[in-house]
Amino acid sequence: KAAYEAYIGQMLGLIGWADPQANAKAIVEMETRIAQAQWTLAQGRDDVASYNPMTRAELAKAVPGFPWDAWFEAAEMGQVQRVVVRENTAFPKIAAVFAETPIPVLQAWEAFNLADNAAPFLSKRFADANFGFRGKVISGQQEQRVRWKRAVTATSQAMGEAIGSIYVDQYFPPESKAKMLQLVHDEQTALGHRIENLTWMSPATKKEALDKLAKFRVKIGYPDKWRDYSALEVRDGDLYGNYQRAGAFEWRREMARLNGPVDKDEWGMTPQTVNAYYSPTGNEIVFPAAILQPPFFDPDADPAVNYGAIGAVIGHETTHGFDDQGRQSDGD
Repeated sequence: KAAYEAYIGQMLGLIGWADPQANAKAIVEMETRIAQAQWTLAQGRDDVASYNPMTRAELAKAVPGFPWDAWFEAAEMGQVQRVVVRENTAFPKIAAVFAETPIPVLQAWEAFNLADNAAPFLSKRFADANFGFRGKVISGQQEQRVRWKRAVTATSQAMGEAIGSIYVDQYFPPESKAKMLQLVHDEQTALGHRIENLTWMSPATKKEALDKLAKFRVKIGYPDKWRDYSALEVRDGDLYGNYQRAGAFEWRREMARLNGPVDKDEWGMTPQTVNAYYSPTGNEIVFPAAILQPPFFDPDADPAVNYGAIGAVIGHETTHGFDDQGRQSDGD
């Protein structure tokens, strides 16, 4: 926390903000009050408690004193009339913190956040300051990644599926997808047998569990339809501008989908991501192409090797469908 306060002061100093150390102290005090009002991590994992739909009018009544209309307009959400307020009991307390914080402190807080988010895309002194706190102090990372790797990550975040299509063409053959689908099918069959033979589960619950298992959606490698980035303007020599435009592009893409049908073919990770996930609301397990390489997966290896490696990942993601969060959603 002391290092965080020092970092805020350092960043405010780099942008020439008045009284950087005093403002840093006030910002930490403000954010500490917000943290004390917020839910615990355990509360945040409760999907039932955190699903609190409200109209704009209900939100304004529940959280008075915050300029919600101005906020919605600035976020290009003027047409939105219904929102889900996750931490509903914390919101009034957080709004009170904003109301009670002096305007100069709020301005310094905004300035710090703007500089902090921009720092990786600015000159070396900003990037080094940002890494010194967020990389070293918070993450324990001793050395900053080389510049070309940071550039690849930044580009991948801005236009992930465009990079993903190139990655798939070079590194993910169709036969890998077919073999992976077979592995998933075999593990689901095995899990079905286990559910059927459980001694502690009632027949009614087994029926629901097997129904959910049968309805799992499985996504392997890459999406069937690639995202269109033609509306994203990229300018040579304008790194931070490109970062801003990429953020605005993604936000407007999401805004354009409001009140439309759910796109069940959408992916939450890019193909070049070494990871996997389960989505409770989609009842789907997703395995991007980049994790489907050694040591996790080898299309030419003995099946035992793959069952012991990517098989563990398949089992892990599948059982998320039945854990404390996954169990809140059925097969549909």
